[in-house]
Amino acid sequence: MGKYDDAEWVICFGFDIYAPSVQSTKHYALGMLNDGKKVLWINPLPFRNVSLKNVSRTTFVKKLQNKFRTHSKIIKVFQKGLYVHSPLYFPAVQGEQWCKLNNKLIELQISLLKKLLGIKRHFLWSAGSFTVLPILELEEHEFFIYQAADLISDFRGASSEMKKRLTIMEKTLCEKASYIFPASLRIQEKIQNMIDRPQKVVYMPHGVDYEHFSSEWPVADKVAHLPKPVAGYFGSLTDANDKNVLIELAKDSFTVVVIGKIVGDYTQCFEYKNIHFLGPVAYDVLPSYAACFDVCLLNWRMGEWIRNCFPKKTQEYLAMGKPIVSVKIPEVMKQFGEYVYFAETPAEFVQEARRALWEDTPELAEARRRRVRNETWDIRCEKVRGLLKTI
Repeated sequence: MGKYDDAEWVICFGFDIYAPSVQSTKHYALGMLNDGKKVLWINPLPFRNVSLKNVSRTTFVKKLQNKFRTHSKIIKVFQKGLYVHSPLYFPAVQGEQWCKLNNKLIELQISLLKKLLGIKRHFLWSAGSFTVLPILELEEHEFFIYQAADLISDFRGASSEMKKRLTIMEKTLCEKASYIFPASLRIQEKIQNMIDRPQKVVYMPHGVDYEHFSSEWPVADKVAHLPKPVAGYFGSLTDANDKNVLIELAKDSFTVVVIGKIVGDYTQCFEYKNIHFLGPVAYDVLPSYAACFDVCLLNWRMGEWIRNCFPKKTQEYLAMGKPIVSVKIPEVMKQFGEYVYFAETPAEFVQEARRALWEDTPELAEARRRRVRNETWDIRCEKVRGLLKTI
């Protein structure tokens, strides 16, 4: 038996588990639960202060509200075998001494939780969170896995000073990891050039809950009456999304349906009666809302963060058989280029959305589903399981 079989627990440092969308890390955690592991999920600490710089007052207030809601939940049994902790920390402080103080506070909280839950043999998993760094120094774990869903050192809006600090922390995570699982080929290449042992970097693109999204869902009553054609998007709504795409589609007589929590400033879109913001929709019924989409959107303002990414919703859209119009993301172009329409400007999004509607057929819808049928989370978890058993 290897270290994976011996470990009874995984301490997972992931994205905010209370977010409406189901992140890839949660899919892996559920896979490990199915293997008989117990999971202690640590919600992330911010790696920069919330401020008004480069964001609107509306965005600033929403971020504060989201952080308060998350960190007011100290410990919770999320489901059987999965425990969630939102750490206490000193917010809005800078400097090495304050960072050390927060690190000590994290160590103390996790040490107490380990005693409370009886955690002994365990390994660490981190994705999108530097909160794991002080715990790595304790060396009480069996091994450490770093899931590089994004390249944090290319964080949107990071100053040169922040980028330098993020790069150092990210390299530390990569050097200490037994395996690194990048979600895109671009992230894989960048990390391999960052570390001394590139062979431990194993490409692990996102999967899809195929059965969930490919089933024939009835259209939810809330959207069933909307005029056709419908251009739709689901996911987080930040200032990185290109809002002008939504506006241009609305001007071109599309009904635009946007599903997700708004954390950016979308005030400019609210004057258009045919742009509908539905707010967060539970994952369990999300496909019934997206069933009204005639064309799906991946509309971001291009930057290095977006060039690196592999949007998980790409495969979810395809599993529904829907045509997609996307910005030119290298991973999407390489993996799904023949199934996706690409645009660079709001006007091109309208043009390509119209073309997608004109060309769409039942045969094309089935081809899209077929392309992702063998890209499931079960297959991804099986590959991860096999790798972890070699440690």
